[in-house]
Amino acid sequence: MESIKRTPHKGPASLFKALSTPRSLLSHPTAASSLLSGSHGRQRRQQRNIVKLDLQRARRYGMKENARFNRIKFTHAGTVFIYDPLKNKEVTSYPAAVGKYTGSAFEKPIHVPPYPLPAHAYHQSTNRKAYLHENPRAVTSHSVFLVDMSGSMRCDDINGARCRADAVWTTIARNYVLDPLKEGTLSSSDVVSIVAFRDTAEVLVAQAPVDYVLFNRILTFCEYETVRPEGPGKYLPALDMAESLLEWNKLGSCALSLLFFSDGKPSDRGNFVARTGQIAAKYGHRLTMSCIGMAEPSEDFVILQAMVEEARDFGVQAVFQRPTMHLSELSVAISSLASSLCTTKTSMIDRRTGRRQMVRTDIVHERKSSVKQDWIRPNYEWKVFSNHDVMNYVLRFSTWDTQRDEFVWLMDSRCVFCYQKVSAGYEGAIETIGKGTVPGDLCQNCRACYICSRCRRPHDPVDCATYLQHKTNRKMVVRQVPSFSVAMKHAVFGQGEERIVHQFRFLDDQGNFAGSKWVAKESRFVLEGDDPSQQLSRLTYHKDFMRTQVLAQRFAMEFNHALESFQPESRNWPRFRFLEPLVVELVEDGRHLAYKQREIMIEEMLDGEYLKFNNNDGFVMSKGKMTQLPMDPIREVSDDTEDDDDDDEIVEVARDGKPVDASVPSPMCEEIINHEPSTTTTSSEMCVEISKTPVVPSHDSSMEIWIEDFPQAFSHFSYQKSGKQYMVVDLQGVFQQHPEGTCEFILTDPAIHRRDEHLESMGRTDRGQKGMRSFLQSHRCNRVCRLLGLVMKEE
Repeated sequence: MESIKRTPHKGPASLFKALSTPRSLLSHPTAASSLLSGSHGRQRRQQRNIVKLDLQRARRYGMKENARFNRIKFTHAGTVFIYDPLKNKEVTSYPAAVGKYTGSAFEKPIHVPPYPLPAHAYHQSTNRKAYLHENPRAVTSHSVFLVDMSGSMRCDDINGARCRADAVWTTIARNYVLDPLKEGTLSSSDVVSIVAFRDTAEVLVAQAPVDYVLFNRILTFCEYETVRPEGPGKYLPALDMAESLLEWNKLGSCALSLLFFSDGKPSDRGNFVARTGQIAAKYGHRLTMSCIGMAEPSEDFVILQAMVEEARDFGVQAVFQRPTMHLSELSVAISSLASSLCTTKTSMIDRRTGRRQMVRTDIVHERKSSVKQDWIRPNYEWKVFSNHDVMNYVLRFSTWDTQRDEFVWLMDSRCVFCYQKVSAGYEGAIETIGKGTVPGDLCQNCRACYICSRCRRPHDPVDCATYLQHKTNRKMVVRQVPSFSVAMKHAVFGQGEERIVHQFRFLDDQGNFAGSKWVAKESRFVLEGDDPSQQLSRLTYHKDFMRTQVLAQRFAMEFNHALESFQPESRNWPRFRFLEPLVVELVEDGRHLAYKQREIMIEEMLDGEYLKFNNNDGFVMSKGKMTQLPMDPIREVSDDTEDDDDDDEIVEVARDGKPVDASVPSPMCEEIINHEPSTTTTSSEMCVEISKTPVVPSHDSSMEIWIEDFPQAFSHFSYQKSGKQYMVVDLQGVFQQHPEGTCEFILTDPAIHRRDEHLESMGRTDRGQKGMRSFLQSHRCNRVCRLLGLVMKEE
């Protein structure tokens, strides 16, 4: 197989000159420039119906490559033209053998000139590349391009380009390097690797910084004399090379992007989908992947589409694109990949500190569909923490106390020494007598822990005092849990902006799975002070999530209570419920001095189609995504609930049709009214204050209510109910309909925007007034808002 033809090796000065000058001093004369013709050339043109102007256009716009006897070969609009540059004379011409052509024959190819650079630019780029290789922490992103350079890429069927290869290189240079550089979204801290694959895969660019030198270098690939399309296009060598390049920077602070471009089916055989899954399992959400198939409409891209679906199943942000045979369509596809990379980079920045966070690299991803599998007991893919295991066991469970604004322990029914489940207890004990228990009783000193009969001995006074203090100060509660033996799957099946998700199950006394499915959540980032090789979550990390979810549940209870005022009409309206999470403290290698203690947040797994109704940045689900909710007629109380004088007027109505008293806070759906809180409240005080801001319902005669109206109304409700101090957003979860006719939203992982930025933040997803404003700008008050008497904007 013939390898890629390249120019002879040049030194830095001569190479910079080649990168800084146009593609060729002779390749872009005007179409009307003079051209000498010999008798042989004229005779061949006459025989093949080729006019001289076609040759002049070929010399101006055609693909250029070296030919024998120091001649130049141009290919343009289905015509091959052999030219002698020394004599400025045509030698011969003939129809191209590359098949159909429609591109350059109907639309003038776009010529992208190189960027003018000073003499020292090449040396600066070389030094920058060396610095990034020595300091991988300085690299913010790494993009790997896999470009099909098989023989079919010579086809001249792309409108606006000289051939398929020219279209790819032009759009990569212009839309992935030049435009982001000018916009400031990419810089020399971002690196690019480029692979051309034919029979084998060849690295054309390896971890080069994104700068204007790279832009000029990619433009040189447009010419056949630099990178020549030929031979087959094999996928497996390209995927192997991509995996090798992606592993170059092993730090989790580097965002990753993979572009796979092909114009047809692979020339080799293999399990390309499984190979893609192996790569995706390593990186998950940190990797952005785009597969672009660009060919005739009859071309089949089933394999590329399957590769994308496989990557998505492992949590990769993957997309398949099939642009039309036009350069502008390909430009849009390449630009979207650059935008996706910027989004990934932004998600890795801590909004509170502005610093890049280190994504954990010690995790392996599994397919999202794996949660559908039903197992009887854990296998080697699970980590088991059992009462009978002195090495790996559950230390304790904790929950969040809203009134105290802190974690409280769940009282443990196991022996404080051997962790065996104790059968004896008192009223309200967590677990009852059953198989697998041992006899014992409460500690007589603290009355806050159990001691089995086999371990009956004096309790450590220090530990006893701690248990007693927790019980006396109500830092210990009694709550039923299925078991104190648990199992967590090693691999991650889900991932969000902040956390990764494992499968989690409780175990019975025989070691089998017991009860419903649960999930375990921990940070996807290496927390400050943690060893990257031994990532341990901390209890403080889960504080923001726990208090946010518990406070959101308080708003949900108030919202449900407001809907109750419409009984019996509201009996089939959906109610809201947020899952109540727990934190479990796990001990690994407990007998070793260097034992590990992990704090994992757990909650029940949601069963059903997972939906996102809004987010913390202004997104609101559009109507029509779900089913229209049938409603019983609601009596019309007043005809004055709408105002027709001004489309922009904001009005607020009560049940009797009269305006709500101005003393009641009236948030607006366009903007947040400047407001200075009278007091600085804690989250526990906030729960008491929630019910102090009245929201007066109003009956409306309209029947059109959609299920997705309720989540948006709930976010609006939380804003008004809290006196414009809080807003619950990022509503996500499932919608469940029950046999008795009721229905509910079961939600998890909400975000709460807090107005007063001087108070304690509600976590990384708290965007304060900016987040509130984003929601109010996109929210349009619906029928539920009107029924609840929320401020509404007249449509």
